[in-house]
Amino acid sequence: ADFGSVLNQKFDAIEKRLSAMDATDERVVIALTGDKNGKNVVFGTKTSYVIGSSQLFIDGKRCFSGSDYLETSDSGIVMLTHIPDENDVLVFIAVKKPLKD
Repeated sequence: ADFGSVLNQKFDAIEKRLSAMDATDERVVIALTGDKNGKNVVFGTKTSYVIGSSQLFIDGKRCFSGSDYLETSDSGIVMLTHIPDENDVLVFIAVKKPLKD
């Protein structure tokens, strides 16, 4: 396996562990859904998050909301400056939206 796929597997394992944690006001890694194919720029999140709390890293480089990507809802983003391909490692961090009682 190449380095990129090994790194992706490690990030996936970390994301699963962090997503399993019960966060209230702490930032957590939230898994993104969407194809990393060099064409797709629309990604969803598996967990709703608090709009305005997100941070996105692509291959370790911090991207900024409003200039590099847009938060389109509490469960989606659109890339503005980079179209991810299969080798990119995307790490999305945000405050998990509290569950309604």
